[in-house]
Amino acid sequence: MLSRQNNNNNSKRPDGLTLIPWQGDKPLTWDVTVVSTLADSYLHSTSHSAGSAVETASARKETKYSSLPPDFIFQPVAIETLGPLNASALNFLVDFLIRRFTRDFISVPAPLNAHTPLQLCSDYGLLLLL
Repeated sequence: MLSRQNNNNNSKRPDGLTLIPWQGDKPLTWDVTVVSTLADSYLHSTSHSAGSAVETASARKETKYSSLPPDFIFQPVAIETLGPLNASALNFLVDFLIRRFTRDFISVPAPLNAHTPLQLCSDYGLLLLL
């Protein structure tokens, strides 16, 4: 099980853990962070590239939890105050949406590839998670 670890001089553990295996008999664990797009530490990069603050925060989370046992799948979720999500979190939310529809035997609109991930999430209310 996940215990408090002294990783990078902190004693934190991820925000959540699924009780049901997510993929390959491994539970999913995640950690959410919200970063300010306009913070001095991110302003230079966000003024050049939208979403750069969330990708930086996501990479920090991956480094922070790199010592988790291989029995877990880790998913960082980073959100900027002005909107963007990190790419892996967006892909995760789309995967979650597809699994949700499949589990409830509700057909997923076809073709899925006609939608961008953000449109797909928006169309089916996943933005409420934000």
